[in-house]
Amino acid sequence: MTLTAAKAKSRRRRAFTKADRFTLSMFVGVPAFLHIVWVWIPALLTIALSFTYWNGVQLSNIRWAGLANYDTIFTASPQFYSALRNNTYWLLWFSFIA
Repeated sequence: MTLTAAKAKSRRRRAFTKADRFTLSMFVGVPAFLHIVWVWIPALLTIALSFTYWNGVQLSNIRWAGLANYDTIFTASPQFYSALRNNTYWLLWFSFIA
C-alpha cells in the first residue's frame, strides 16, 4: 500500500457540506416553522381561550371563566349532543373509507 492510498483511506469525508446542511435546514426548518405558527399556536390559544369569557374584540375584556364554559356546553346546550353525534358519524364514515 502506498502512502497516498493510506492517506486517502484514513481521511474521513464529511457527511454533509455547508450547502447541504443549509438546504436541509431550509427543507425541514421552514415547513416546521410554518406548521408551528399556523397550526400549533392557534390550537393552543383556542384551548386557552376556551377557559375565558371574551367577546373576541378587545383584549382588555378577557376574564377567566374556568370550567364554566364547559359546564354550559354540557348542561345547558341542547345542540351539543346532536353536534357530537353528527361529528362521530362523520369520523366513523371517514375512518371507514380511508
